[in-house]
Amino acid sequence: MNKEQKQIKKVIDKAFSQLHILSNITWTPYRDEMAKLADRPLNDFVKEQFQQGVQPFNRDLVTTVELFDYLKIERRMRVTRERDVAAALKLIGGIRKRGCPITDVGDTVNIWIIHNHDKYTGMTAKELGKLYVGFYTEGKLKKEALKLGRN
Repeated sequence: MNKEQKQIKKVIDKAFSQLHILSNITWTPYRDEMAKLADRPLNDFVKEQFQQGVQPFNRDLVTTVELFDYLKIERRMRVTRERDVAAALKLIGGIRKRGCPITDVGDTVNIWIIHNHDKYTGMTAKELGKLYVGFYTEGKLKKEALKLGRN
C-alpha cells in the first residue's frame, strides 16, 4: 500500500468509526413524519378505507378485537397483532377508551372513537360499552366460521 492509499484508508476508517448505526434516533417532528409515511400496508389500508367511509370504518366506534378479525379473515391481510390495528387507528386520529364491557364481544374491550370525538369523549367506559353495537352483531357484515383443515 502506498502513502496515498494509507491516508485514504485512515480517513475512511475514522469516518466509519464515528457512525453509530445501532444507536437510538433522537426525537424530531420529522422522525414522526417518517414513521407515518413508512411502508406499512395495514396503515395504508386503514387510512384509505377510513377516508372513503367504507364499512366498518364509517362507524363512530370500533374495537380492535373485531377489526383484527375483520382484517385477517375477511380482507385476508397479514395482521399478526391487535396492537398493529390499534396503531393504525391512532394514525387516523382514533381515541382509545379502555376497559369497556361489551355484550357478545368481551368484558374489558378497548373501544376506539374514530368519528364524532366530542360526542363520546366525556363518556365512561360502561356508558360506551352499552352504546356500542358490534358490526358483526349489527348485521351489516356477516361473520362466517373460519374453516380449518381439508374439505
